[in-house]
Amino acid sequence: MLITLTWYCMRTKDKVDVLRIPYPSANVTINTSKRYLSSNLASICQLGNHIFEFASLYGLAKRLNRKPKFFIENGSHRKMLEKGKSIIPGLVRKFLVINGSVPHTIGNTSFQPTCCSYDDPMKLENSQDEYLHLSGMFYQSWKYFVNMKEELSSYLNDAKFMNFGSLPRSNPKTHV
Repeated sequence: MLITLTWYCMRTKDKVDVLRIPYPSANVTINTSKRYLSSNLASICQLGNHIFEFASLYGLAKRLNRKPKFFIENGSHRKMLEKGKSIIPGLVRKFLVINGSVPHTIGNTSFQPTCCSYDDPMKLENSQDEYLHLSGMFYQSWKYFVNMKEELSSYLNDAKFMNFGSLPRSNPKTHV
């Protein structure tokens, strides 16, 4: 990894954001009987986007009878994963986490061509591909995890132990 970082820094004349330096391709087994779902993730975005992406990808994977996969493609993805583990640990545990970039042998599957819109996942239902790596991003539609409120709520970290800084808190007279 140090060699990759050095090579990247030498080729870049601008300021280098080390979190965006791509990790080497992951070693994944091909031609198994399992079926996986992964996606381009908006790892440089904020927590709200991350929660939506985790919930949506999990809902999509469940609907398509696939295992959701999370590729740690760079430092931003690692940071996204750590934030997710602190807020929605149960949901993050549903993902198979792979340390490395998506291998070139796994092609992109066209899905949700425009940001933040709903695309019907049933159009992917008949795909026999072992790996579906979706080309979309954000997946900000509740329709990807419809009827999953109770399940997704159960994956949240217990809020009593979380530090929300100066945000208002509920008390006997006021519910926040």
